[in-house]
This record gives sequence, structure tokens and C-alpha cells, in this order.
Amino acid sequence: MPEPLALTLDAAAESISVSPRTVPRLLDAGELGRVKIGRAVRVHAESLRAYVERQSLGLGGDGGQHRRCYLGHRSSTAGPGHAVQTRR
Repeated sequence: MPEPLALTLDAAAESISVSPRTVPRLLDAGELGRVKIGRAVRVHAESLRAYVERQSLGLGGDGGQHRRCYLGHRSSTAGPGHAVQTRR
């Protein structure tokens, strides 16, 4: 069966292992491509692949403002009592 060109929001979330609430946020932020078919909103499959690739290369949509600290959180500062080790 051919790979779909566009996915539902739930299918898109499942395909990249994120919460279903994350996909609309990524769409609103311009991180994913949206296509409207009638009243239904779908996510371009290619934009999902491109998003995952950007994330794996450390080219997230934050413009490099936030660095990943050793705790695995994306933050420019850590909470109280947490040392921050940033990697580029």
C-alpha cells in the first residue's frame, strides 16, 4: 500500500511519538505543513519527516535560543538547584 501524503492529527502524533496535543502546537508554530481538505486538517507526511530530521540535527524551531541541558529539558535556565550543562 502506498504511503499517505497527508495524515490526521492523531496519526501524525503517533508517527513521531508525541502527544496528540503537540501536533496542533507544531502546526501553529509553522514547524509542520498543514493541508485542509474540506473542513478536515491534515499534516503533510513530508513535513513530519523534515521536522524529525531538523530535531535530530539540533535545528529545532527555537532559533538556537535554547540549549539542551544534561537533564534532557529544553531550557535556557535550569530550575533551582539544577546545574546546566549546554551542548552545541
